[in-house]
Amino acid sequence: MVNFPSRVRVALVSGVACAVLSPMAHVQMAYAQSSSSNETQYHSLLTQISNAKLNIAHQELYVFKQDETLKGLKKQMVGLDAVKASVDPMLSKMTVGLDTQINGDYPFKLEERMSRLQSLKDTVGDKDGSIANKYRKVLSAYTIEVNYGNSVEVYAADHPVHPTNRVGDDRFLKTETGELIMTKSGDRIMLFDGYYLRFGRMSFIYQNQDGTDALQYDLKKKEWVKLPSGKSLVVRQAIQAARGEIAPRVVFAPVSPMP
Repeated sequence: MVNFPSRVRVALVSGVACAVLSPMAHVQMAYAQSSSSNETQYHSLLTQISNAKLNIAHQELYVFKQDETLKGLKKQMVGLDAVKASVDPMLSKMTVGLDTQINGDYPFKLEERMSRLQSLKDTVGDKDGSIANKYRKVLSAYTIEVNYGNSVEVYAADHPVHPTNRVGDDRFLKTETGELIMTKSGDRIMLFDGYYLRFGRMSFIYQNQDGTDALQYDLKKKEWVKLPSGKSLVVRQAIQAARGEIAPRVVFAPVSPMP
């Protein structure tokens, strides 16, 4: 047996210990690294699972909202027939009432108003038409008719009883003295016998361009009657004021008895 000095023995023991401990250290370090990697993968997997659950929850919420929307639409569709059944008769009555009003009213802009009334009848009478569109059109027609009663209007048109028959292009103007003059441009123009003046729904008057033959529509008799010659000037001034040819002023309108 070889006896080593104490210093040598210490060195040998230390070397052996280092030789033994060194592989163990590597094993521990490898294990620690592996454990850390596994933990990272575990946390990553938990995050993916959490995100997947959150996504599924969002999808379920979306589907739930869609189901609720569909249920609401079904309820509305069920009630739509009941609403249509109650609204359609009302719109029909309103249309009939408007028809009665126009046919019993002063005959101003009659062609335009009758055309609008016929369009309204076609819309309301359409069984497959939208209730909203029918309601909108009825209200629009009523609004227009109501506004007629709150306005003063003047427009040119032919004589209501003896309209002038014209052939070809109208290229001449008639002065107040009755003289015919040709227009400078020679373009096609629309010439009318005179002007119609409407005071709301209180009075409807016609007068020739030269200020003669003033007529008033008698709503009770449903015919045009001649106004006294003394009122021709008042009517002419009212027409000029309504057309903006003279400064606005207070004018007097002959009013016929209401039927």
